Amino acid sequence: MIIDIAEAITNHFNNSNELNTALTGGLWFQQAGDDSETPYGVFFFDGSTVEEIMGDADDVIEQANLQFNLFSNADDGGFEVLSLTKLLVTAFNWQEIDVSDYKTIKMQKVNIQPIIFIDDYWQITIFFELHIIKE
Repeated sequence: MIIDIAEAITNHFNNSNELNTALTGGLWFQQAGDDSETPYGVFFFDGSTVEEIMGDADDVIEQANLQFNLFSNADDGGFEVLSLTKLLVTAFNWQEIDVSDYKTIKMQKVNIQPIIFIDDYWQITIFFELHIIKE
């Protein structure tokens, strides 16, 4: 399931024209490439939970916790990373995410962490929950 979710997030990003255009360094799973240009993003599968519902053993709602980190080295006090956050939330919050063999119940932003400045990079972290059910 994890690889299916990672592929679905990547495909959704690739089809999100505004976000894809703005994140010139791309959106990476787990770790950005060594030569990634900024701005770029990295997303992580941050665990999951299962809630059983009426029916048989396959009738479960999977909740995947996802973390997105956005990075920018623009000398603008963090405004670029904030603009990217707005585009990321628009692209993913309450959107249909096409995970193979699953139906999306919801993709919801649950938290945005403060902007930090580390090693000449502005960084922000956005958390989402993806709820899916097997088709």
